[in-house]
Amino acid sequence: MRLLKLALISAIGLFLLLTAISLLIPSSVRISRAIDINAPRAAVLPFVQEGMNWGKWNEYLVQEKGQWQNKRQWQGSRYAISLKTKSDSMVQSVWTPMKGKEFESVYSIMEPRPGIITVQWYFNFHLGWYPWEKFGSIIYDRQVGPVMEQSLTHLKQLVESNQ
Repeated sequence: MRLLKLALISAIGLFLLLTAISLLIPSSVRISRAIDINAPRAAVLPFVQEGMNWGKWNEYLVQEKGQWQNKRQWQGSRYAISLKTKSDSMVQSVWTPMKGKEFESVYSIMEPRPGIITVQWYFNFHLGWYPWEKFGSIIYDRQVGPVMEQSLTHLKQLVESNQ
């Protein structure tokens, strides 16, 4: 009986300790990647602004093999995408996984020098207080970052080859 009581108290103490440590981890995480494209803004915008063109370069859509329901809604087997806003400098969308919380995706389009367009892509994740969510967010960059880099490289190749 004492051993069972000790195990229960230890488990509760460990959970409380992990919860306290997880409170030090931010509740918002942003994963960001950017690439410079040697092309005019007019050559880049159609590939970034129009969701239906994302399947030509965005690895998440290429791997998922989903389809656009209309110009603003994409449905795959693992997640859905809804385009929210778009302008000459930004495209915002919401990605909703079949399991898990929705998160925001943003493409920011800047022109630091004439003829050079910088496309920055970032995901914003908002986490709850649960320790497993917070600790899990530590590896988001390693999971999401390489796919984002590969996608942006494909975008650069696509735009620069279409000039």
